[in-house]
Amino acid sequence: MDQIYSYLKSTLALVKEIQYNYELVVDKIKIDKKPSSPKFVSNTWPVAIQEYYAQMNGSEIYWSHSKFKDQPSISGRIRILDADTLAKDSKGIVWFDHTPIDDPLRKFKLIDFFADEAAVGFYETDQPNDQMYLYFFEGEPLPLGIDFEGYHKLLCKSKGLFYWQQVLRAILDRKENQESKDFKLYMPQVYPEFSYEAFLSKYNSLKINA
Repeated sequence: MDQIYSYLKSTLALVKEIQYNYELVVDKIKIDKKPSSPKFVSNTWPVAIQEYYAQMNGSEIYWSHSKFKDQPSISGRIRILDADTLAKDSKGIVWFDHTPIDDPLRKFKLIDFFADEAAVGFYETDQPNDQMYLYFFEGEPLPLGIDFEGYHKLLCKSKGLFYWQQVLRAILDRKENQESKDFKLYMPQVYPEFSYEAFLSKYNSLKINA
């Protein structure tokens, strides 16, 4: 039987890596180590997300780099919402009164609200849909090809570098974007032990069929 992935242990290990990198400036670290109250967790959420909240209840990790103070994009931003916030209606954030009743966006929930203008979320549906999506608050959410467990594993590998999710989109699109170029250029400078080839291999091993 596969061992259950420890979201809390992985998150704490990520925090330690960030704190031990003396070129980084820790702007905020907030980890809720206690599980969420089950009353906030819906069985219509993907199983991996239910498991996350059975172990812990959200995290905020923001860091910047002492050598790249003039480049806000060379920073880390992770904001996984607590289950209470996630359980609330997305009206006014994702969808509005004018959104058609049958629009799937009414069922779209944000979980990693890492920027004011972008977030990662999932569709809350009766039919299983474990895929995570990148959403820019316009158009349709963009599939990332992984479930939440895979997302969290790659999040830890990327240290939450701003817009690292766009790297997955570049891989799926087979076309570079600005964020994927920056990721390849700056991640080895932020973390000398980082290997893009290892990151790509990990992503390919975590991809789901959806």
